[in-house]
Amino acid sequence: MQQNLIERQGYSERIERMFGKGMVVALTGQRRVGKSCVMKRIYEKYSQDSHNNVIYIDMEKTAFDKRQPS
Repeated sequence: MQQNLIERQGYSERIERMFGKGMVVALTGQRRVGKSCVMKRIYEKYSQDSHNNVIYIDMEKTAFDKRQPS
């Protein structure tokens, strides 16, 4: 199934302006409004450069589910 993603350029630009300032960025909002997609696009953009220290954690993965045994 192919997904059509809406580019959220304004949100991405606002987040990117905070980079390098020692700030933590947290996106909050209702479910299924595109928070993860915005962060995934930013990750894809910045992870291409080996000088950037970028991590993306998909909290939907069961490996991060605290209810799972260790």
